[in-house]
Amino acid sequence: MDFKLELYDFKSYDKKQDFLIDMMSLANSNYPGDRYIIIGARDLPERIIKGIDKREVKDSATYQQFLNENIEPAINFEIINFEYKDKNFLIYKIKYSTLDKPYIIKKDYNNLMKGDCRIRKGSQNAYITR
Repeated sequence: MDFKLELYDFKSYDKKQDFLIDMMSLANSNYPGDRYIIIGARDLPERIIKGIDKREVKDSATYQQFLNENIEPAINFEIINFEYKDKNFLIYKIKYSTLDKPYIIKKDYNNLMKGDCRIRKGSQNAYITR
């Protein structure tokens, strides 16, 4: 599970790259279950429950198309809108599957190179190494 205080800004190449890295890293993790990125809250270093503006959320096809253009094989995920204490949150639910790993960068994008592969280790994203 990962927490992000702000939505990924799809107007910024760096933030779109962060989205790719986070989704790929969680999809490649060894956790035997669904994985989640919760947008609108932060757990460390201090817990913040902020919420998001639902009007800024892109439709799911935009996120799926961007992932499919840049990561292979396709990551199976869904987007969930969630309300808690009168605040709105967005959840990316990456569905558990071990059949298609590893998920890798399909083509050069910003600072990511074709073939780059990341995994989640604790609370960090790291390059996959032997």
